[in-house]
Amino acid sequence: EQLKQLINTSSQLDRFFILDKDGNFLLQGGAQTAQLSLEDKDLLVSRLEQSPDNAYRGWVDLSRGKYYVRIIPADCGTYIAACISHSNYYQALYTLLLQFLMVLAAVISTSLWIAYAITKKNFQQIDYFVEVFSDAERGVFNPEKPAFIKDEYDIILNNIVQLFLNQTFLRSQLALKEQEQKLAEMTALQLQINPHFLFNTLQTLDFKAMEYTHKPTAVNQMIEALSDILKYSLQNPHSMVTLKDEIDYLKKYDSIQRYRYEDKYILYYEYEKELESIPIMRLILQPLIENSLYHGIKPLEGSGFIKLRIVRRGGQLIFSVIDSGVGMEKADIQKLYEKIANPGSENIGLTNVNSRLIMRYGEGAGLKILSKKGMGTCISFRISEEIACSVPHKDANVCQSPKSAVIFQDMPNKI
Repeated sequence: EQLKQLINTSSQLDRFFILDKDGNFLLQGGAQTAQLSLEDKDLLVSRLEQSPDNAYRGWVDLSRGKYYVRIIPADCGTYIAACISHSNYYQALYTLLLQFLMVLAAVISTSLWIAYAITKKNFQQIDYFVEVFSDAERGVFNPEKPAFIKDEYDIILNNIVQLFLNQTFLRSQLALKEQEQKLAEMTALQLQINPHFLFNTLQTLDFKAMEYTHKPTAVNQMIEALSDILKYSLQNPHSMVTLKDEIDYLKKYDSIQRYRYEDKYILYYEYEKELESIPIMRLILQPLIENSLYHGIKPLEGSGFIKLRIVRRGGQLIFSVIDSGVGMEKADIQKLYEKIANPGSENIGLTNVNSRLIMRYGEGAGLKILSKKGMGTCISFRISEEIACSVPHKDANVCQSPKSAVIFQDMPNKI
């Protein structure tokens, strides 16, 4: 009884037995006090008889359930049999499993929280950068740092972005200043003379000429043409005109030059009649004609020809001013290119035209020069017909495709 009590208090076994070598049960105890049935005892004895000299372990189906049984030899020809039920056998495992699940749940919860915090911070950064770049596109630059910047990596990344934006802002400001300077230079070229003073003076000269002759003369015609030229050139330099307006202006310019040079040159035009409605920049052709006249025809011994040729080709409008003047060597052409590309050069006319063409139509619209000594010079530029026709103009039909390919040639009768 003392042995049974000792074993019961120090063991978690459901049942335990002490048997002799003949299979007699000398002692029985455990948490379950109910006696084993004869069938159960015979089953345990059969397990003992299977290996009387070695320990036995395994699952055994008893009348009260499934038990894990272990039988080991003891001293004095006895055996100890320990039995634990299926539920108690896995109770420790269940406890460990529960603890594992609790730890796993804690780990998953912590991981999800960390992932959420990191993702939230990343999205804050993304939203911040998207907002910063969107503001930058609109010209708004905010130097304030966001509240989520807390560690050194955020500071480094934010500083890199701010440095990039500041450089972009400075470049845009510089480009804007350069654009404003170019526009100011263009405006200054067209506003060098006070228009009111000049118009009043021309009207006075016109009246005086009529007062002395009592009828229109060549002087009156020159004054009238010059007045029209000044009125045309001093209008808004950014407004577009039709090709017809620009050519009409050239004809007035030509009429004045003929009083000075008489038969020194002949100017004629070659283009499709339908192109007259194409929008074009104001004062873009006259400097080219003037350049051919002064630098190509004037140095000739005799007279020469100047032709303005405008053609459509491959979606491009090609404007060419061709003269039969003295021409240039390759070195002279290169020097002229350098002067045209330099805003501060003395060749104001071609430089101004080249700058305006590039600003309006892109780099591909710059002036191109072909020349040969003793044969003449061709200065040309080309603009995209699509870009030209995209400019709003008061004439709604300026860019209709031509219905015919008739070449319009306006040439003086002397040719």
